[in-house]
Amino acid sequence: MENEGFYKSLRRRIRAWAVSDRGRENPWVSVIMLAPDVFHLLIRLMARPEVQVAQKIKLAGVIAYYISPLDLLPEAIVGPFGYADDIALAAWALCGMLNHVDEQVLRAEWAGEGDVIATLRNITLKAEAMLGKRLSGQVKGRLTDM
Repeated sequence: MENEGFYKSLRRRIRAWAVSDRGRENPWVSVIMLAPDVFHLLIRLMARPEVQVAQKIKLAGVIAYYISPLDLLPEAIVGPFGYADDIALAAWALCGMLNHVDEQVLRAEWAGEGDVIATLRNITLKAEAMLGKRLSGQVKGRLTDM
């Protein structure tokens, strides 16, 4: 599966960065470390029958944004910190999904540590500080384009 390859590759890259001097010094390393688990959640939710087609379309857009080398913070240029916008976009989309899907569906598919709902809310709270107000607004704007 191509997405499984992306997930494993992403996990390897993020872990290597997190233990590097640059990663250890980054104040957002704990959020960036969530990138593979958030991606995994997006993929798993696509297969859930409880998720409406309209929500799956939005999830597909977020997945495409994750995989695309062309985004607001390109990983090829800024390294793993470039996943900050991907993670923020995913968290905003997933939190918005809670209006349409029981939170137990998200909890059932979460492979990360801790409570997924608390984790996603924490990401959304940190997103503006992490990305800056302007970039944060641009990332949120991507959701309305989907």
